[in-house]
Amino acid sequence: MGTLAMAVGLRDSVEHIGHDDRVLVLREGAATEILSSISVADAGAIDNAAALAGIRSPEFVWNDSIPGPEGEGAARRSIVIRGLDPGGWELHDELEITEGCRPRPGVTEVAVGQLMVEKFVNIHLGTEFNFLGASWKVVGLFESAGNLRESEVMTDRSVLQSLARRPAFNSITMKVASPEQVDEVAAAIDALPNIAVDVYRESDFCLERSKHVAELHYFIVYVVGFVMGLGASLAALNSTYSAVAARQREIGTLRAIGFGPIPIVVSIVAETLSLAAVGAAAGALAIWTIID
Repeated sequence: MGTLAMAVGLRDSVEHIGHDDRVLVLREGAATEILSSISVADAGAIDNAAALAGIRSPEFVWNDSIPGPEGEGAARRSIVIRGLDPGGWELHDELEITEGCRPRPGVTEVAVGQLMVEKFVNIHLGTEFNFLGASWKVVGLFESAGNLRESEVMTDRSVLQSLARRPAFNSITMKVASPEQVDEVAAAIDALPNIAVDVYRESDFCLERSKHVAELHYFIVYVVGFVMGLGASLAALNSTYSAVAARQREIGTLRAIGFGPIPIVVSIVAETLSLAAVGAAAGALAIWTIID
């Protein structure tokens, strides 16, 4: 049950990132932003083709690691850093600074999501940590409607790309006036010659991505659940057999005073199911208390 709750929660947090009025452009065949790469020249051609789009946000995503919650001596934990322009913050209007301010352009400053703050208890406003050979100062904390974006770190795209020595973008996100215009923008980009990209409605991409993540968790849940259920059933049968064997005298007495075999069997099964129901309820309550 705990794993199933985690699967549902993860699926919902990924799905809620996407919006129906946004277009997401990735390199053809790339399953995630990290695996995608769009050159500056291709980005310019895409920008010109998408005349209906309003705000455009070329984004750079970088994976790195920093010391874990225990401090400098702890094992390093992986983090996702997303580089945004000022227009990117305007496009991703679900990103809400709750403390501090946005990172300034051209400066090694970061804003950290709420989930990051909960995971790394040693991160707060004013904290500095190192990656890409530079020291980055936390100047802001943000929320993102409870979705998975809150596990990311936001910074200035140009600074991040410069230190990573990667001129290409990972993705381009565009906002259109209405969800109906997404298909028109996608058709215009698909018509560009010699540019191999995949164009998605952002909500559709996030939904598909969440399905793959959830399917793995569901597979684990049902396989493990089946094995555990089978083991529990065998244990219950063994316990019932032992209980019946220990109560032979009591059963013999019931038979002697006139009870038939069927009422006796029903009473034993009813007792077993009642105890099982109490145990299941206690286990479900414990899991709900721990996870919720």
